[in-house]
Amino acid sequence: MKNEKNQQSFAAAVKSALQAFIGVQKRENLEQDFKQQSPLPFLVAGLLLATAFVTTLIIIVNVVLSR
Repeated sequence: MKNEKNQQSFAAAVKSALQAFIGVQKRENLEQDFKQQSPLPFLVAGLLLATAFVTTLIIIVNVVLSR
């Protein structure tokens, strides 16, 4: 039960971080996120999304420059 709650919490954190990352998060969601006990899921989700974004940019630049 606790593991399922952690997975839901992390999925919600990823969703929230993605919305914030592209700038479409609602104020209510932001306030709800700050009520969470631990910021760890949001930090991990943010780092994963930032890493994926930078990696994607590097791949795109390498593909464009190799042509």
